This record gives sequence, C-alpha cells and structure tokens, in this order.
Amino acid sequence: ATSITYSYYEDTVSPSINITIENNSSTDIRLSVDKSAVNGVTMYSYISGDVAAGKKSNTQLNISSDEFSLAGFKTIDNLKLQMILYDADSYDTIYADTEPTEISFSDSYTPFSASSLKDAVALDSGNGVNVYYVGTTTGWDDSLEFVFYIENTSDAACVAESDDFSINDFMQDDYGYSSILAGTGAFVTIDANDDITSLDDVTSAAIKFEVRDYDSYQVIYTSDELTFISNN
Repeated sequence: ATSITYSYYEDTVSPSINITIENNSSTDIRLSVDKSAVNGVTMYSYISGDVAAGKKSNTQLNISSDEFSLAGFKTIDNLKLQMILYDADSYDTIYADTEPTEISFSDSYTPFSASSLKDAVALDSGNGVNVYYVGTTTGWDDSLEFVFYIENTSDAACVAESDDFSINDFMQDDYGYSSILAGTGAFVTIDANDDITSLDDVTSAAIKFEVRDYDSYQVIYTSDELTFISNN
C-alpha cells in the first residue's frame, strides 16, 4: 500500500487504498479480493485490472462506501485482506490465501464492536454468532432498507443469509447475504417491498437468519423467527 484516498459525497465516504502490484512471474495475472475487513468489519472490496508478466501496476483497492458509512468510520486503521491470484488468460487459480493478511495503519486501533452502534437491539445469539437490529437507511433508489449487524466471534469465516423476511405479516422479496471473517462482524441490509416507503407503514417486522461455515458450508447457527418491530 502506498497511500489511502477518501472521497466524499454528501454523507458518504468512499475509501480506496492506492497499491502497487509487481508481477515477477512469466504469466499475466489478475488479482481478486476473496474477503476483506476494515477496522473489524467485513466489507466488500475489489481490485480491477490485470498485470502483464514482468510488469508493475499502480491500482486501487476500493472499499464499499455503503458499509464504511454504516459503521461510521472516518479512516481505515486496520485492514484484513484475503486474495486470490488468477491466470489472466485462462482464469485458472494460481494462488489463494488460506488466511487473511492483516495490515495496520494506526498504532491506536480498536476493533469495531456492536456496542458502537447507537440504538442497536440484540435479537439473538448462539454458537459464536450475535445478531443485532440496527435500524433503517435509504437505498440508492430511495427504497427503505432495514439494517442488521451480525458478529462472528468464532475462529473461522462464515456466511450469513436471511430468510422469511416479513413486514406486517406480508413476505418481502429481498434477502440479505454476507460473508464474515473470523472475529469480525458484517452489516446486512435488506430492502422492503415498494409498498413500504417509511417506518410509518410498518406495524410489525420479523426475520430469520442462518449462518454456515464458509469452507464446509455446514450450518453453525439457525435462528427462530426474530421479531424486531412490534407496534401492535
């Protein structure tokens, strides 16, 4: 990493890490992000562009502005990164990290925790998984989005998925999904159907979550129905 850039638009921060990739092999390569976490929160990130054999490339690791902003972060203090290296022509895997590499940009880094989330409500916990309802936000298309935070306190990466999301006893079309690195959490946002435009339209809301081991895909946690809004 050579530097970090922060771009601002209204209340959104779009962070990116400027990096140099040096390809000393005889094969054209392409890098892809398998998993990444910023300041203790697993987030989507990506690198674009190929690097020809024997060449270098100045490029950027781009971090999800939505998740970065949901966490309320202002800076990148710590990064966990797990990469996959492909042959740029055949797309065959050349190398894949089995564990994330941790990079610290601050001497005073404190990992993010759910206690940092104002008004977050603990919904359930079990087998190293903690589920919280955070609140609502507005999607890029002005849709109403419900935000959850799922902590993975285990020593292995996992995948969290929502199920049976309902508002006012009517099933909703969208669902949430996120991979979560060990010892981190992740935000899961789920859109309400178009007829639900604000919290004033909601008298009740419920959801279920299932969490699986990332590698084996074995179920490690399944919730009962979790009611997170009840105004009856």
